[in-house]
Amino acid sequence: MTGNPVFESLVRVHLNTLERLALFLPLFAIASQHWPHAGVVVLGASYLVGRVVYWKGCVKQPDARKGGNILTVVSIELLLLASLVGLGRGAFAFYSKS
Repeated sequence: MTGNPVFESLVRVHLNTLERLALFLPLFAIASQHWPHAGVVVLGASYLVGRVVYWKGCVKQPDARKGGNILTVVSIELLLLASLVGLGRGAFAFYSKS
């Protein structure tokens, strides 16, 4: 796609956010079933802050988006870890009853 650089940056931010949202939403839902909501909400808020930082950085200068991208990825990775540990604990509790 070629055209206005600002428009291209905004489209990139929009599509990247949709790609990350496909990971974030299921992990957020799973983690919230196994952990206190306050901790999961903090990870969700850090994801949103990362997206805003990414957006602001991408519109200013494409190289400035790294900080927001790192915060987004770390939030998703921590949610993945929380989800896997929560599911593992649930499975252990389920199978240890028998």
